[in-house]
Amino acid sequence: MAQGPIKKLNSERTRIERYGVDGTLPRETTDGLLEWASALHPHESDFEYVAPDGEQRDFAISTVQSYLRAMRKVAERALPNLLDVSAKTFNDTIDAMHTGENPNVKDGGLAKTTLAITQSAAQTFFWYFGLVHPKQINVYQKSKEPKHDEFDLFSREDVQAL
Repeated sequence: MAQGPIKKLNSERTRIERYGVDGTLPRETTDGLLEWASALHPHESDFEYVAPDGEQRDFAISTVQSYLRAMRKVAERALPNLLDVSAKTFNDTIDAMHTGENPNVKDGGLAKTTLAITQSAAQTFFWYFGLVHPKQINVYQKSKEPKHDEFDLFSREDVQAL
């Protein structure tokens, strides 16, 4: 049976709590991740996320879960002390995860679309703790060029003729 967004978020939180207890990740990192996730969805806590424009902002539960999972994976794979990371170090680490230079990711690296979620999460994480301005975190952009040659497509008539 598939888990809903609340169960997925709670499962991720439980995993992070366990990592703090068993030493998989530094306690400072796990505590920071959990506080930040609560701030992104403040309906359940006293923490709140204030965006760079000064406005309080909250996120959908599924977004919080995705962001929390992405940042946990970065901490596991490369940067266990997330609260002691510069923008350059983070950006270089993400680039290494994309190219496959990081030994803790699959051969050939991770897709830019996957890492863009991590980069967006990092913007809010580092901003929340006052470590780095979001604009200092690079975010991979979708290519504006089509993935196909527009002149090498079947017309409606060609398809119907098949």
